[in-house]
Amino acid sequence: MRLRADATRCLSLSAVLLLLPAIVTFANQTITYYGPFTNTTFNSQGNVTIDLNIETDNSLSGYINFTGAPGEGTICGAGDITGSKKENSIEFSFTSRDPDPGCGFDWESHFTVTGTLSEGERIFEGNYFIDNGQQGIFRVMRHLKNYRCHLRLELNSRVG
Repeated sequence: MRLRADATRCLSLSAVLLLLPAIVTFANQTITYYGPFTNTTFNSQGNVTIDLNIETDNSLSGYINFTGAPGEGTICGAGDITGSKKENSIEFSFTSRDPDPGCGFDWESHFTVTGTLSEGERIFEGNYFIDNGQQGIFRVMRHLKNYRCHLRLELNSRVG
């Protein structure tokens, strides 16, 4: 399967580089999570996509997009995220600027998301809170199609 091969190739390259006389660090990794959410305020469901960039200092950036399921009414919320990771705990926030034409009503709504990574960062689940009083839960899984890793290689050169 090509998706697994790409992720494996990235990890194999990391292992090989660790054997070189150099310092290898992960500059960041971008992980896409996808799965269901429930707005517990209105008991409505949909899917959420979360693109997380986890930096070496454990700061977070990325993008999130909540999309309501057909027949569930309009559920919106999308924007650039900022936050932090501490061990397996994640916390981030965003101000919605959802580009979907049917979602203009949610512009400037502030979301706070808290959750936990489990199973080797394969699952991310938690809660979200919106400044308009709504809240909900989600459980998403890593989507390997968009998994990327970036390596920074610093060679120790010796002039003799």
